[in-house]
Amino acid sequence: MSTKTNENLLENSVIFIGEPLTNVTTDILYLNKFQISSEDLDPIPPPPIPLACYNSLNQIVVSALVLIPKDQAPKKMTFNISKYENGNELDFYIACPKCEAVSENEFYIYNVNFATQEVYKSRIKREIKVYVNYDDPVTSRGTVTTVQPS
Repeated sequence: MSTKTNENLLENSVIFIGEPLTNVTTDILYLNKFQISSEDLDPIPPPPIPLACYNSLNQIVVSALVLIPKDQAPKKMTFNISKYENGNELDFYIACPKCEAVSENEFYIYNVNFATQEVYKSRIKREIKVYVNYDDPVTSRGTVTTVQPS
């Protein structure tokens, strides 16, 4: 699998709105391109798929997988990212422009690492829940929950 950073996408297209997460990385990694029938995708393209995990430094890392049709120039894509903190929950959403039409069946897939969040040392038991919004083709919402030990 070929991997490389897309500098145009990084410089021109990542926009943060709302209150930014700490240690924002805006790391965009080109993963691969693939062919798929547009009849197999509903909606077209699928919404960004949010991901969240703990890294070796005990930080929450939030990222997204984004599928971009070949006829949509990657440098024109915009990712709007916000977060809201509510107690021990970290909520975020990812939005990108809706494609008016997809004339080709070749897609590019990118991994967008957009934030890391420190975790309190007192929180031992941890749970991460991430939700993908398939009802809205341009927005995905995720919730990261850390749970204090009982």
